[in-house]
Amino acid sequence: KTMTVDYNSPIWTGLRVDQSLISDAGYGLFAQRSFEPDEVICEYRGRVLSLAQVLRLKDTTYVMGLSMNVHLDANDAFQVPGRYVNDNFDETKLNAKFIKYPKLWKAKVVATRTIQPGDEIYAPYGESYWRIRGKYAVPQ
Repeated sequence: KTMTVDYNSPIWTGLRVDQSLISDAGYGLFAQRSFEPDEVICEYRGRVLSLAQVLRLKDTTYVMGLSMNVHLDANDAFQVPGRYVNDNFDETKLNAKFIKYPKLWKAKVVATRTIQPGDEIYAPYGESYWRIRGKYAVPQ
């Protein structure tokens, strides 16, 4: 699979993909302009799947659950900016959040604080995402 991004598309205004600042995370999404708190940065979209379909997938790296039976798989959605948003275990680095819209089959990535040009955009994936991957540490 080759990642190619059409930066001429309006969905990429103020955004770029580059190597993530998190080691071994692959690509990340970076701001090329400022984003203010509560401003929509981009969207997360993908192939719409039921829970039964998700359970049959071998790779759920890019699957986001919107509701019990509505899930998005952005594995092959290279043109979707939200696909490149990483989580960061350093909560002080989180600067965005996902707002889920199950009836619209998408999520919006929204700034939770001011994001400066050059900043990587980080949003929490949620406890369940990491727990099923054996990487979630419950605070003591």
